Amino acid sequence: MDSEYYKDIVLKNIAGVEGFTIKGKVIYLVGDRLLHVRYVSPRANMRFPFNISRTTLKADYELWICGDEKTYYLIPIEIIRKMYDDPNAYRDKMHPNLIVVTCSTSDDRVTYAKGGKFITLDQYRNIKINL
Repeated sequence: MDSEYYKDIVLKNIAGVEGFTIKGKVIYLVGDRLLHVRYVSPRANMRFPFNISRTTLKADYELWICGDEKTYYLIPIEIIRKMYDDPNAYRDKMHPNLIVVTCSTSDDRVTYAKGGKFITLDQYRNIKINL
């Protein structure tokens, strides 16, 4: 299975009868809400690396699909912006405008800054979009 397969399943689950429209390679429209969608293949340690860019911040929600359609997080962009704007956020060495984060599905946490700073994501796990 490829990433598009899992994106399609999760987006159909989130959007329901409303459906979704593809607006770009990783941007989708559900109702009037833009979703920036990322998929990371399965990991034995249940830790999924993602990055946050300025493009991410243009959406209303960030959707992280972790391994398959059974585990995803639909995160309001305000939460993503908090991580991106943190002065101690982990910056990508090659691309300083990218913030590197690790999402752990075993405890629903995303670690994003020095000192092990994290945000708990359990309230965003496997939810549908509020239109």
